[in-house]
Amino acid sequence: MKTLKIAATVVGVISLIMVIVITIQPEKAHLERTILIQAPDSVIFPYISNYRKLSTWWPWPKMDADLKQTFEGTDGTLGAKVLWSGTKAGNGSMTLDELEPSKRIKSIMVIAGQKQSAISEFTLSPEDGGTRVLWTYNGVNDGIEGKTKWIVMGTLLGSQFDLGLKNLKRIIEEERNPASPQ
Repeated sequence: MKTLKIAATVVGVISLIMVIVITIQPEKAHLERTILIQAPDSVIFPYISNYRKLSTWWPWPKMDADLKQTFEGTDGTLGAKVLWSGTKAGNGSMTLDELEPSKRIKSIMVIAGQKQSAISEFTLSPEDGGTRVLWTYNGVNDGIEGKTKWIVMGTLLGSQFDLGLKNLKRIIEEERNPASPQ
């Protein structure tokens, strides 16, 4: 009987900790990652404003072999859109909403299963002979369910942003400084 009481107490404490962790999650989901790329903003900008080029470095196509993407509108212009559907990446779309050439883009993301849209932004700023790329995500954590999902999704999304920015850096820097033939 004593073992049962101890087990019940442990389960109760763990449950209480989980409830506290979930309830202290923010109402607004925010994530940002940054990287310095040794290239001018004019070289980087097409990779973030053109959804076909963006698809060459963001991590989701490599992560989901079943991912299908379709593109609407004129690449790199307001209203351009990418729609995706995959077994791991789920279903959604992203529409180019604001554009400041060689400085910033803002996209509206609609993800299946989420009640509200989210915002994805890229901001470019000169730094140390290169360009600092800032990638942000802003959304809403609706209620307990949204906060619970954010505990996992925030971590996963952060690692995917890190991977995507590393891919972008590698592609651009290799393109600008190809390795010598051996």
